[in-house]
Amino acid sequence: MRVPEGEDTVNYTKHCQDECRGAKALLRGQSIAAVVVTYNRPDKLRTTLGSLQSQAHPVDEIIVIDNSSQDVTGAMVRAEFPWFTCMQMPENTGPAGGFSVGMQTAFIHGHDWVWLFNDDAFPEPDTL
Repeated sequence: MRVPEGEDTVNYTKHCQDECRGAKALLRGQSIAAVVVTYNRPDKLRTTLGSLQSQAHPVDEIIVIDNSSQDVTGAMVRAEFPWFTCMQMPENTGPAGGFSVGMQTAFIHGHDWVWLFNDDAFPEPDTL
């Protein structure tokens, strides 16, 4: 954290903590989907999905967009995380294309918020 010039470190830290608590309060009662886009990285994806499952404030749905992986990625998700929504893209549309499909799916499923992840992002348990 970089404290703005002229700000007291303790007061600025308290201000940031208060804002974070306010944002978390806003999420209470809201439906949240996490969208993860992946391509040929089952080991990293497994760690990311484990991190998402371990959130102190659980997400309501985890949507995995497999961007036409040529390995075991999709099979791994379906075998190890069968309660997740796993969508296999017919072709690799890149991260933007995968996130677009994931966000559309989240909103069709009725979620209020969408949390976006690459397959190599590992959020801390208290992130959300």
